[in-house]
Amino acid sequence: MANYAEKPQMGFIKACSTACKKIVTFKGRARRSEFWWAVLGIFIFNLITSPLGYMGVIGVILSNLLSLVITILSLSLTFRRLHDTGRSGWFVGIPFIISMIGLVAIIYSILSMGINIFELIETPDMLSQEIIENMSNSTSMNIMAGTFLFFISGLLSIVVFVFCCLDSKPGTNKYGESPKYVEEV
Repeated sequence: MANYAEKPQMGFIKACSTACKKIVTFKGRARRSEFWWAVLGIFIFNLITSPLGYMGVIGVILSNLLSLVITILSLSLTFRRLHDTGRSGWFVGIPFIISMIGLVAIIYSILSMGINIFELIETPDMLSQEIIENMSNSTSMNIMAGTFLFFISGLLSIVVFVFCCLDSKPGTNKYGESPKYVEEV
């Protein structure tokens, strides 16, 4: 059995720059220090840029574009982290896809009721008892199905979180060489 030595941990700046350089790299491995420092960087970035959504149309467009970039970065980073633990990156893809299907089901249901979704966002109390009573059975079933899909996605996300907390697999696996361990000669 081979002996392995541990490489030094990746720091905050290095982890964030590596994550940005590999924004569309869904292959390879990311060790825990790279993953969690980059997650902290994403959190800080979101705190700094969140006011953009309140700065008119240009701010909303810019905010949505940045959200798309951060989503892609987060997905690729999590794919690589899961690869480092010897698991498929689709463990994060599946909850993401399930939540998108749930979102589409809920939005479709709201739109089929003839409700302006933007007015609903601005005034959530608009969803009065009268609107609820006028819902058809199929509409309420779609909303319940969408909510159930969000619940399932949340449970699967907890599993992904636990996998991301696990240590790297020493040595090379089917996703590449270990970024954490080097084989001692």
